[in-house]
Amino acid sequence: MRLFRFVGWYYFKYFLIVLLALELFFVGIDSLKYADKMPDSANMIILFFTYDILFALNYTLPISLLLAMVLFYIAFIKSNQYTALLSIGFSKRQILNPIFLISLFFTAVYVGLNATPFVYMEEKTQNLIYKDNSLSVSEHLLVKYNDDYVYFDKINPLLQKAQNIKVFRLKDRTLESYAEAKEAFFEDKYWILHDTTIYEMPLSFELGANALNTTRLETFKTLKNFRPKVLDTI
Repeated sequence: MRLFRFVGWYYFKYFLIVLLALELFFVGIDSLKYADKMPDSANMIILFFTYDILFALNYTLPISLLLAMVLFYIAFIKSNQYTALLSIGFSKRQILNPIFLISLFFTAVYVGLNATPFVYMEEKTQNLIYKDNSLSVSEHLLVKYNDDYVYFDKINPLLQKAQNIKVFRLKDRTLESYAEAKEAFFEDKYWILHDTTIYEMPLSFELGANALNTTRLETFKTLKNFRPKVLDTI
């Protein structure tokens, strides 16, 4: 166990150094390449770097595993630690076994990532740069969710943001309430509407009574678990 921790940590250090250096190199090159096409929004720029870092893993991870192994072996031999471990009875297989297991672990993680949206990182990066996100924005959508009808003037899948959203709540096919906001964000399985105006209809209409009750809220949480498929298109 001590041998595994000693050799494994020695190798893991080189792996992290090489991986970080290659990631910075790849992302730096892409940043220079697309400097004139970068989005104006700070959120978009953060998304670009996030997607680009993840996309670069397709190249940097396998290269890092191999280069770290070479650097580890050279440094281990030069420092005479390899010879020392052999002289006290450890076999070559025992010494190299931690490297193999660590490499196998990261390879398995990488294979698993390819069964997730990780495989679309390149496409997402290209969409941010070349489409400037304009083609990913959907407009004028009216969808039904349970007893609610939801209208989106614009919806941005990358930012999980909607503009000019209107939520019509029905009960027994009768309009019960109506909420509208200039912008809303999909966060933690809810839609969070900002600067919301809510209009509540009376259960029965009577002459002389208030026909409409108006409420204004800074934030309004609604539509739990309502995630339109359009949010997954980018």
